[in-house]
Amino acid sequence: MKSKNKKHVALYIRTSIEDGVEYIDVQKDKLKKFCLMQGYVCNDKYVYEDIGCSGTWEVNDRLELKKLLCDAEKGKLEMVIVYKIDRLARNLRILLNTIEDLNKLGVAFKSVMEPIDSSTPFGNSMINMLGVLQRWEGN
Repeated sequence: MKSKNKKHVALYIRTSIEDGVEYIDVQKDKLKKFCLMQGYVCNDKYVYEDIGCSGTWEVNDRLELKKLLCDAEKGKLEMVIVYKIDRLARNLRILLNTIEDLNKLGVAFKSVMEPIDSSTPFGNSMINMLGVLQRWEGN
């Protein structure tokens, strides 16, 4: 059961093969500390980890991201948090489509390292700008 004053969130963590598996723990630790500081409730059941997946891969090619979106469709999530926007996607189309899908379901999107909150106009503008910049950085 959801409490009245706390947001129940999902954490999405992704590493490419080059990032190394140890980066999973770094992301998870920082995300959980962020949730604690913000007063968000994060159940381990809603921590989604795609290991060895490029940020340019389509949603259907990432098992955990696909599960996250399925849980969002079922109304289980209020917010999705990533460490950095490039953890969700390094392809602008995939990034914008995924965030739009979440928004349509009433699920906010936040990044810990960038000023991104899809529930605000400024946050949506930042998503667009950072998405373009992330594409230049690779996969």
